[in-house]
Amino acid sequence: MKDKLVGIYTTYQLRGTLIQGCNRLENSISTDVRTAFDDYAIVAKDYILEGKRLLNEELSAVDVVEWETLLAKAGNHYKQKFNQLTLTELKQECQQLAREMTTINKQVIALKSQ
Repeated sequence: MKDKLVGIYTTYQLRGTLIQGCNRLENSISTDVRTAFDDYAIVAKDYILEGKRLLNEELSAVDVVEWETLLAKAGNHYKQKFNQLTLTELKQECQQLAREMTTINKQVIALKSQ
């Protein structure tokens, strides 16, 4: 469960990079991505905060440094990827991202209602 919570927090931390990458489209798809991440910040807030708490309070310093390194690498990967994609490829990638985040949001809502 700890890994999942840290994963939720990681996704939240990558949101800025992913939104920025999709903003290159300057259309409704980039708005959809931003909205999906904004919704994620709301519906998954408890899980995001718990993931952050785990990183700050329960993981070893080595694990935290490893996580920070992986987060930085992931951020750089997405920046490079989004910059190298053609607009058509970027459109497809961002549409998929918006769909996946919307699905995740629905799953979090369902989980919380149980």
